[in-house]
Amino acid sequence: MSAIINKKLLASILFLVIVFTAVFVFPVFMVNAAGTDYYFSNSGDDNNTGLSSSSPWRNLAKIRTLNLLPGDRILLDGSSVFTDDGIYIENKSGTTALPIIITSYGTGKATVSAPGKCGVSIKNGSGFEIKNIAFKGNLTSSQHFDGFDIYTETDNASLPAHKILIENIEVSGYDNGVSVGAWTKNRNQIVFNGVTIQNVIAHHNKREGIITFGAYDYNAGWNWHFANVMTNLNINNCIAYENDGSTTKNGVGNAGSGIVVSGADGGIVENNLAYQNGRNFPNKQTGGPVGIWAYETKNIIFQYNESYGNMAGTNGNDGGGYDLDMGSVDCIMQYNYSHGNRGPGFMFCDGNDGTNPTNNNIIRYNISENDAGTNLTGWYAAIQFSDERTGTAGCTNSYFYNNTVYTNKATGFLAVIGGKSSYNIFNNIFVKSSGTFLTQQTGSNPTYRKNCYWSPDAATRTNMQTWITNSGQTDALLADPLLTNSGSGYSEGYRLKESSPCIDTGVNAAPFINTNTNCTTDFFGNKIPQNGLFDIGAAEYLPDETRTTDSTIDATSNTTINTNILYSYTVNYIDIDTGEFIKPSKSSSFYGPYTSVLETAANIENYLYVGYTLKTNSEMLPDRTAIFFADVCDSVSFYYQISGTTNKTETVTTTEITTVGASETTTKMPAIKGDINGDGKINGMDLLLMKQHILDIPGKEIESDTNAFFTADMNDDGKINGMDLLLLKKKILS
Repeated sequence: MSAIINKKLLASILFLVIVFTAVFVFPVFMVNAAGTDYYFSNSGDDNNTGLSSSSPWRNLAKIRTLNLLPGDRILLDGSSVFTDDGIYIENKSGTTALPIIITSYGTGKATVSAPGKCGVSIKNGSGFEIKNIAFKGNLTSSQHFDGFDIYTETDNASLPAHKILIENIEVSGYDNGVSVGAWTKNRNQIVFNGVTIQNVIAHHNKREGIITFGAYDYNAGWNWHFANVMTNLNINNCIAYENDGSTTKNGVGNAGSGIVVSGADGGIVENNLAYQNGRNFPNKQTGGPVGIWAYETKNIIFQYNESYGNMAGTNGNDGGGYDLDMGSVDCIMQYNYSHGNRGPGFMFCDGNDGTNPTNNNIIRYNISENDAGTNLTGWYAAIQFSDERTGTAGCTNSYFYNNTVYTNKATGFLAVIGGKSSYNIFNNIFVKSSGTFLTQQTGSNPTYRKNCYWSPDAATRTNMQTWITNSGQTDALLADPLLTNSGSGYSEGYRLKESSPCIDTGVNAAPFINTNTNCTTDFFGNKIPQNGLFDIGAAEYLPDETRTTDSTIDATSNTTINTNILYSYTVNYIDIDTGEFIKPSKSSSFYGPYTSVLETAANIENYLYVGYTLKTNSEMLPDRTAIFFADVCDSVSFYYQISGTTNKTETVTTTEITTVGASETTTKMPAIKGDINGDGKINGMDLLLMKQHILDIPGKEIESDTNAFFTADMNDDGKINGMDLLLLKKKILS
């Protein structure tokens, strides 16, 4: 696992999981000095006052009649499911200081699931916070409504621009899960100042998971033009998955993406996960979905994201990991991980349809593994640059540097298609396991500097040498980059070994880039450059001797394990997938991507330790690591803290602990999450048992206070429900 992915993504996704498995508890009566509170509950009556939890309204249709003002709150009973209407608000606004808030009260999260309706529709308004609610679409195949449809149509150039906050939301079963944007009469009029979408799970929607957009001249029908309508965009800590792309706009479009950014000037998209989107995208040759991508937007940074398993139906275009597409300007993609996508891992693209040119963008310090699994029309590759303009140049000043690309697919590792673009490709590692198809190049002639190419297959290396020569790369390396474990399925496998020829042989990117690079670390968070010289690839080599090593810890009091220190332990290992104990104990070292505080103390250097790691199918979803004392106690509570977030206390219990000697310990680990039938495997049989329990099939209930219940309660919230089913499916798919 990559240190940088863990440190940056771990806290956010752990927090996201905690948020969605926690019970939200608010006081029964919530005091709001800033405005009026309106209460809704399934136990209410529309003849009540609606002004307290003891006199709530019943139907959300009442919201349409409210004269909402800044500071007002709409409070939904957390135990209620509302099916009469969505939340519809028009021509009402809060302010950034006094937003109109829509949230749950009491225990749990309210659910909005009205047949044939949006979840939330806010037209011509800003200054809203919507949080702590689940939205479940209830649509027929011919109905098209979004979960969040927040948009403004205006010709008022002085319309106040306030924030939008969407937080701690689950949204599924709609066209778009979350859609925020505006159509204005005035080009680049800012309608929203501060759009934050965070801790959102958007899944099983028919178009996109999360999308922002902007356009002007909206009365011109389909002849409208793109525009930036929002600033300070922040999409973070979100998961977008299995948004299938089965519904497109008038038969055209790019439906089936995880996260799409457009219409924004300034912002950040970080710590997000997009996977298995675009499954049912219609087969065609124009347009297509991508895990995380942008078009017609400016000054956006995409970082610390993971995108994998995305597709475009069975024969559609795109289906990749990341893309800076038509009209993207001054954007950066860095520290992202792409793997196993049907289309390219990373793309620069431009169109020929009157849009703004794609210009001055950077893709750097990313990793692509086994992307472009299908060679659609013979021109897809792991990395794709495509310019469809025929007049002016598109994709101008495009920089692709210090990335690591590995592929074992039949497709090539690089495709440069059409146009008059200016691509700058340097300091990258390209590894292809075998095959004759390496690159595709038409039109543009990229500038190459100091790239490293390699294949373990001799015939493939011969083809590489021919291509290197023909493309004029006099400074290229044709050599094994000596990656630590390429193709392993984890970004950690793309560090450099000590004797790698890529160490200190790269070029300094800054003199070749027409923008401020402001890049100080590599993919793993290591300072660049080391020794004053740049490496090739996404990882800057960091020698062990430069890392602080501490083989003992004074545990007479709570001790923080610093994330930047390499700790050496004598550890015993448990195979978390099989539960088998690996003997004998051995010395090992690891970097703490977590900050763990051990509560049980006493001269720990004399004890044996057991390393306990629970892996997930994604680098973003965290491993959990505990260290406890094999001969001191059978239960240890410890803190779990990442990147300065709030401490979370967990308890790990072991049984039948016996100290055998200085090098061996017999240990029985806790039951494995997901292994409901206790056969040491996690598969479809466990999934069936969970479904039977959730469906209340007689005789198939999983009794509480049993190992089976513990293993089925995937998120440890004391219940077995749809969220556990989702987590188990994800684990099986991994």
